[in-house]
Amino acid sequence: MQFRTIPPKTLNFFLAYQTEEESYFFIPEYNLYIFSKLYKNEYNLAFVLNKKIKIDKFCKDIEEKSSVLLKKKDIPWRGFETDFLLTLTPIDCEKNIVVPTLRVNINSGDTIFHWDQIAKIIFSDELFNYLEWIREKYRINYEILDT
Repeated sequence: MQFRTIPPKTLNFFLAYQTEEESYFFIPEYNLYIFSKLYKNEYNLAFVLNKKIKIDKFCKDIEEKSSVLLKKKDIPWRGFETDFLLTLTPIDCEKNIVVPTLRVNINSGDTIFHWDQIAKIIFSDELFNYLEWIREKYRINYEILDT
């Protein structure tokens, strides 16, 4: 899997011209990896924040346990409403390391919006409260590691 480095606010152009079933991008300014799967007229996007988090239990089951649906109003545009799935994805369960992941499905007509910037804003607005929710719900301690 090879990631193409792209500038911020350009993901929409790359999605519009995506022909492969899967494409992978990295935006260094946002520290954000993007996995794009194209199915007919729909994109399945996964935004992975390059912020490693060490947890003290449930690494193998964390994705299922930590998934929460966020319904955001006025995204991507005023009057719209979009569902996002926020979860933790295991990357090294021997060391109990996970990364925050935001998933969204969009139709091909919605590629005009800056989904990379939207993901960055959602992470900055929601990540701390989300991690605290997981800590309280499952009594999981976490530590954000330097990347």
